[in-house]
Amino acid sequence: MTTTRSGGRDRVVRADAADLAGMARTMLAAADHGTLWTQDCRQSRPQPTLVHLEEPAAGRPLVVLEASSPAVARLRRWPVARLAVADGATVVEVVATLRPVCSERERVAVFRPTVLSVAVRVDGRRHPVGIDDYRAAGPDLGRVRTTVALRHLRRHHGAELAAYVVRHGAVAGLVADVDLDGAGVVLRVLGPHGVTTLTVPHPEVEVGDALHDLDRLAVAHALPLTCVDAHV
Repeated sequence: MTTTRSGGRDRVVRADAADLAGMARTMLAAADHGTLWTQDCRQSRPQPTLVHLEEPAAGRPLVVLEASSPAVARLRRWPVARLAVADGATVVEVVATLRPVCSERERVAVFRPTVLSVAVRVDGRRHPVGIDDYRAAGPDLGRVRTTVALRHLRRHHGAELAAYVVRHGAVAGLVADVDLDGAGVVLRVLGPHGVTTLTVPHPEVEVGDALHDLDRLAVAHALPLTCVDAHV
């Protein structure tokens, strides 16, 4: 697969079947939410619902909805649905049959999909993924772990990120986003003069596989990158 790097994310230029399948498995393994399109029957218009995703075993994440959601009733009438997971301009679309899974949790409904078809959309262009290729592929565990760690950092460590910005000579502000790329830690900071980008180089860390060596990067940057881990 040929890619270009933009904003810390990979954009597909050319891809073969195995690479697309691996990309799809990686994005699903790293996602904690997606959009589920459900229907009352085969001919009805699909309706979108935001859902939580858990336990992405074998490319079949648990789909969790509020029990009172109209999507639950629609799934009981027509169990075939489309799940979409996005990362920037890249979207993985999975058409699946969703079957209910027993759960002891209250006020939620849990479903496990049986995957029927998969496609990856990049900048609006659709790339079908063979179902056998999808089942045979595995996620890139380094990328999954990095994605999960950065998401946790954005959501739960705003104070540490704000201190990190000041420590590296920038004006204090709200950290709107944080990412990793070959240049270093990239932060978008909302300050008194708008949004600015701060890139802090990786100290004594080589570009490449080290981008997913979170234990090493956490020490090098003094950031809490390892207080949560992915379970794939």
